[in-house]
Amino acid sequence: MSSDVGRKLILYPLAEEIVFDHLTPISVMYALKERRPTLLESVENGSVWARYSYLAFDPILTWKSTESGAALKEDLAAWLTRWHVEPLDTSYGLTSPLIGGAIGAMAFEGATGGASGKKPTAHFFLPRYLLIFDHGKQRLWLLTYLVREEASSPRPEDADLRAARRALQALRETILKSPPPPALTISGQLFAEESRVYDPYLNVCANMTHDAFISAVSSIKDAIARGEVEQVVLSQRFSLELHADVLTVYRYLRALNPSPYMYILDLDEDIYVGSSPEVLLKVTAGQMVTRPIAGTRPRGKTEEEDAARIAELLADPKEQSEHDQLLALARSDFGAVAKPGSVRVGEYMALEKYSHVIHLVSHVEGELDASHTSLDALFHLFPAGTVSGAPREKAFEYIKRYETDPRGVYGGAIGWISPGGDLDLAIAIRTIHIERPGDSHENLTPPLRAHVQAGAGIVGASRPETEYEETRNKARALLVAMRLAEKEGEQCVHI
Repeated sequence: MSSDVGRKLILYPLAEEIVFDHLTPISVMYALKERRPTLLESVENGSVWARYSYLAFDPILTWKSTESGAALKEDLAAWLTRWHVEPLDTSYGLTSPLIGGAIGAMAFEGATGGASGKKPTAHFFLPRYLLIFDHGKQRLWLLTYLVREEASSPRPEDADLRAARRALQALRETILKSPPPPALTISGQLFAEESRVYDPYLNVCANMTHDAFISAVSSIKDAIARGEVEQVVLSQRFSLELHADVLTVYRYLRALNPSPYMYILDLDEDIYVGSSPEVLLKVTAGQMVTRPIAGTRPRGKTEEEDAARIAELLADPKEQSEHDQLLALARSDFGAVAKPGSVRVGEYMALEKYSHVIHLVSHVEGELDASHTSLDALFHLFPAGTVSGAPREKAFEYIKRYETDPRGVYGGAIGWISPGGDLDLAIAIRTIHIERPGDSHENLTPPLRAHVQAGAGIVGASRPETEYEETRNKARALLVAMRLAEKEGEQCVHI
């Protein structure tokens, strides 16, 4: 484990409010690009922007681990005791579960063990600055912390308060004086054509050949027929040289594929740009939610084609079997940590449409039992059955056998965790992993190396060619976003 060490920290939050009708998370990202902010956004039901967006930067504490399973959970639990956040003055009228929370990612190998390359299995940071956009009230809150060690002076000195307020005022001036971001220049018609017709796979390398993927699906089906495993999520990685600005890639992705979890997560040498549709686990005051996605069809080019593919999806016994298996796994995971009788399915096989695919989604909720923590719940669910299979441990064996490279963050988790027990973590799917060149934590000058990974759930009734195409359909929106960003040809913005 690698982390900051020392005495427990006491954080005193301090905030300043901006009333805005012209600022957006994107414009502030451009204004603060030298600070390398992380951005968290959300779109609900495919079109309604969530009330809050967040920018975070300048770590107070950073934690990395190379552990997995129980050891990783223990490390993370110990790190989350490193600080305590005092309540924010109620006169601000600001509440957010992310205040005092840590933001970061967990790799798939954080659950399964095994090599994750040179990457840690988990990486989180506690930001010194948290910017909270309240889109409903058109308010932007600039929040920072005065930091004290537990054994030192119990309250900040007046000089420290004045210095922190000056820092917030300087931040405010930087934001308000910055020019607006450059407009995206690709026309609506071309955007529609590119997102539906254009082949984004030119000059893209996969880590599995077509024949190798088909052969692996067939072998897994044989294992299912022998009763060795019920389902395995087999994935492949697509890699390319990216000649585009990272923030422009994100802008096209959020326009092309708005999703419940959208982010630019800057973790030193790795940046993750994503639009994940699937929550791994959300815990709010002990109330747990997960939403397993299983069952997929590509979008049609017309409403009629969409309707036909939806009818086909709902009538396909293979898709229903896959979904029911993974829903049962999610309910079982919740049952292990929830109060007896509190686990329920709120939605069953609901349809959700995204730019390139249609999914079947169920909603599972439960109340965390007092004998368990939210981290207990997290590690019961992690990694989700929708990106691993069932039974999990057996599925891991087949994933390791047929996927030659560590998955890294794909199938892992991205989001935030609070020392108080609340957390909100997405499954790291529909995510672009961009590597900074060499050992630099600053350089983002193209060309950059980018990776997209996507999988398909293999069950007894799977058709190998269909599963292969499913992985390509799931990766398509991310590849198209990168290709559209490359067409911009604008000067690079280093974030």
